[in-house]
Amino acid sequence: MPYSTDHDPGARAFSAHAGFRRSIGPAALASLLAAAASSPLAGQEIALAVGPTSGPAGAEVSVQVSGMPPGIPAVVGFGGIASPHEILGDALTDSVGALVLTDTIPSWVEAGRTYLFYVAFSDQRPVAFSAPFLVTDQDGTVRVRGRITEEGVTCTAMRGPADELYTLSGTLGPVSPGDEVVVVATVAEFSICMQGITLVVLEVEGANPPD
Repeated sequence: MPYSTDHDPGARAFSAHAGFRRSIGPAALASLLAAAASSPLAGQEIALAVGPTSGPAGAEVSVQVSGMPPGIPAVVGFGGIASPHEILGDALTDSVGALVLTDTIPSWVEAGRTYLFYVAFSDQRPVAFSAPFLVTDQDGTVRVRGRITEEGVTCTAMRGPADELYTLSGTLGPVSPGDEVVVVATVAEFSICMQGITLVVLEVEGANPPD
């Protein structure tokens, strides 16, 4: 059965079985993100890598964490600004402070948005975040609204709705900095752009400014 918060309040994120999940709202997630900067380990070299870095709801992902203290309980969560967050799993770090979890992208995500994975201790205060994970449609394509910028070094750059950085390759057509566009694309497996999330553009549409 689920771990009760009547027990140790410092371990509320944990469960009595591996299938435990918990979702909370956007305000709580924003609080978690703000708390990361004040974490006692905020300055340490804790690394969190996710593979793959894009995919649809239900896609299997591997989360690898290194640089944590050895032999401690930790939780891995997933969420985004103005969206719920979900604890995907918990585990003890190994003798060198690493852990690996495999899980699936939650069903509540929205295609075309980016989300973050994070690792936290039992109080759910994040100590490290992943690079943005871009949710695609089931066929691997994605439709992203954004604004063309001048940031691109070798490729055209675009800022998304959450100010995430994309670089664009493929069929672009005439676009200029400041243009609001919607791109239909796939995510590049390998890129020469070396910035942000690289999209291989299939189609570009004009976009009205968001309300």
